[in-house]
Amino acid sequence: MSAFHASFELPEYIKGYMFECEGEPAGYAIVSLKFETEVGGIAAWIEELFVEEEFRGSGIGSKFFDFLAEELKGKIRRLRLEVGEDNLDAIRLYERLGFEFLDYRQMTIDKDF
Repeated sequence: MSAFHASFELPEYIKGYMFECEGEPAGYAIVSLKFETEVGGIAAWIEELFVEEEFRGSGIGSKFFDFLAEELKGKIRRLRLEVGEDNLDAIRLYERLGFEFLDYRQMTIDKDF
């Protein structure tokens, strides 16, 4: 949840969204914006998308993507996310929405620079 709270610190680069279902907290998403040379413009990264287990399968994820498409219309050239290989329900949702896997692997280094 601390990542969600961080979204309030840089509202022009990162946005946090809360989901409700019948007045109950149902999940959240964190989306960040960044320039990507390979698409020649701004990409929106879905950093985190979480739906409480009891609300999964209720359409919240699909509705969020519909909302996000309208919210970012004309502002981005790519919508990007990462998904664990074992998260088959999420993969099915993303593929149904038109997402495709990229053909390269990412590398990171985590340390205090």
